[in-house]
Amino acid sequence: MVSYYSLGIIVNTHNLKGDLRLVPHYPNYPFKKIKKVFVKHFGQYMIMELEKARPHKKFWLIKFRGHDRVEDVAKYKGESLFIESKKAPKISSSFYYWEEIIGCTLFNHRHEKYGKVVDILPSSGHPVYVVDAGNAYEKMIPAAKEFIKKIDRKKKKIFLTEAALSVLE
Repeated sequence: MVSYYSLGIIVNTHNLKGDLRLVPHYPNYPFKKIKKVFVKHFGQYMIMELEKARPHKKFWLIKFRGHDRVEDVAKYKGESLFIESKKAPKISSSFYYWEEIIGCTLFNHRHEKYGKVVDILPSSGHPVYVVDAGNAYEKMIPAAKEFIKKIDRKKKKIFLTEAALSVLE
């Protein structure tokens, strides 16, 4: 079964030539090096070839090969952009795709189990981890260095700092 990593959300068209505005999950992602991406449209992953990609303010402007008019791409507004997980570039040891984080178990600074990451929300600063701590409601914690001590992607474990507890309580 093929798995995918989400790269961002297409929020609008940019011009009449088929360019799209993408709000990336990872602002410094090497979009220029990627050729094959997928758009999830009506529940189906549609393969697209990236003709060009460039940063523009807080967005990335992307263009799909063969989609040269705004009418060709307007239907993708609000859709997510993906890459096949097995073909995703390895960025660095400190870089994590969201799908690698979802499902990780969180441990507090005393290595006691706290909960599980069930979702990630984009934000202007850091992504926000949505945590199911077994209570009646979910808790949220920013994915910032002051709250995340260590991530073990192989064991699917995240260790929090002591400062994280003040945010979670």
